[in-house]
Amino acid sequence: MKIKFWGKKKEEKASRTAMVISSGYPSGQVWSDRDYENFAKETYMKNVIAFRCIDMIAKAVSFVPWKIVRETENGEKETVYDHPFNLILKKANPLNSWMSLTYAFISYFCMSGNSFMERIIIDNNDKVKTIKELWVLRPDRMTINVDNKSGILKGYTYTYAGNNINYEVDRVSM
Repeated sequence: MKIKFWGKKKEEKASRTAMVISSGYPSGQVWSDRDYENFAKETYMKNVIAFRCIDMIAKAVSFVPWKIVRETENGEKETVYDHPFNLILKKANPLNSWMSLTYAFISYFCMSGNSFMERIIIDNNDKVKTIKELWVLRPDRMTINVDNKSGILKGYTYTYAGNNINYEVDRVSM
């Protein structure tokens, strides 16, 4: 290959191995399979730098001192201690604290690009629904359902042990 600068011949280069090195792709790049299990193995389990980055990000978010705040009549902010969600901020579910739930949620997001959370609601029959528990769902088990004609999100399907759980999208709060 000849390289010229302002009409002058500078140097000539040729690779004797250019025809030998081949990946099967025209660009020469080899990509790993695009699935969550592979992402988890390659980034989180085998790569200590990626593990450390994900760990640091997840810890930073999980250590944020979350609290519920409301604005008073005179425009000041005050912490609300008697809000029902404060129980979730202490213990998200019987197995996880809020900190460990947030850590898992952010770790999944960093590894797969998506993260999902399920809320368990108790209906008190007085038109007030109270969130009792929050659970992080594995992103590799979640399928995003989109309408083929319009491209609009219809819902999500979570598959676990051969069972499918469907989550419909609330168009009002979407």
